[in-house]
Amino acid sequence: MDRINEKHSVMVYIQENQGKIHPSSLELLSQGRELAKVLEAPVTAVILGSRVREHLNTLGEHGADGVYYQEDPRLEVYGALPYVKILDRAVEQLEPEILLFGATLQGRDLAPRLAARRRVGLSADCTGLSLAPYEGGGPILFQTKPAFGGNILAEIVSPRTRPQMSSVRQGVFPLGPPLPGRKPAVIRDLGVPLDLGDFALTLLESLPLPRRNGLEGAGIVVAGGMGFQNARDFELVYRLAEVLKGEAAGTRPAVDAGFIEEGRMVGQTGLTVRPRLYFACGISGALQHRVGMEQAERIVAINTDPQAPVFQLAHYGIVGDVKTLIPRLIRIFSEAPQEEK
Repeated sequence: MDRINEKHSVMVYIQENQGKIHPSSLELLSQGRELAKVLEAPVTAVILGSRVREHLNTLGEHGADGVYYQEDPRLEVYGALPYVKILDRAVEQLEPEILLFGATLQGRDLAPRLAARRRVGLSADCTGLSLAPYEGGGPILFQTKPAFGGNILAEIVSPRTRPQMSSVRQGVFPLGPPLPGRKPAVIRDLGVPLDLGDFALTLLESLPLPRRNGLEGAGIVVAGGMGFQNARDFELVYRLAEVLKGEAAGTRPAVDAGFIEEGRMVGQTGLTVRPRLYFACGISGALQHRVGMEQAERIVAINTDPQAPVFQLAHYGIVGDVKTLIPRLIRIFSEAPQEEK
């Protein structure tokens, strides 16, 4: 693409931390390409930080037709005031049709601030995005998210204001393969002037958080629910995950019961995962959990109730007691040759 119409694009905010692009941003670029095809519009990316120019070609390889950046040593650490100011100016100049954020800690802080400043709607923590005609007009963004405690999936539209803004969980959309050598048609420094008042807060010290588990990027996830009556039985989930070289996870009820830590909860109020293989062990398959794992490539469900909703989602279903079946699976996989696991 030699030239693009810079306005009315599908724009993605790119989160950069300590020299690395957050995976959710690249996932959204991949989905942005799909939305842009329908709109016949370009995909643009906005990235802010202290050393972001090194990422510009990477964003082009992942689908960005235009990249807009601002590089400033004072932007090394995220700050709401300067980031909102720069993004507000970018939206004012470029008039994107759609603006997407990852539903990270930073995205959840930044997106609502910008939406309030622009006086537009924001659908947060979405689990689906699609384009469809609305009231006889052209296609607009349908933003899907769980509502009423996860009992329904609501579709939200913003027909009167622009940009249509959404934040999306990591893992909802697949990360498309990069196109090596593809470069953005437009690269532009936003050049928004910043003054002392934009940096009202000064970072004095930064303390690293404890290392998170690798659940979001795991290829195999073994999750347990209330089919286990106690924490001792739930240890079977950890043992099967270890044998399969995967990660253990749980449902909200399992977390509330103290069987597993909250950081390993999959579902509406937890993480969204997209592994190659997902074991749902003793999980009924309520909507609150399904929205966090339904995009797995293969789902194996184990439950004593043959009518459990999880079997409607599973590729393979086993009717039986997890406390009996999982030890058998552990023994089978433990004895299998390494290359067959």
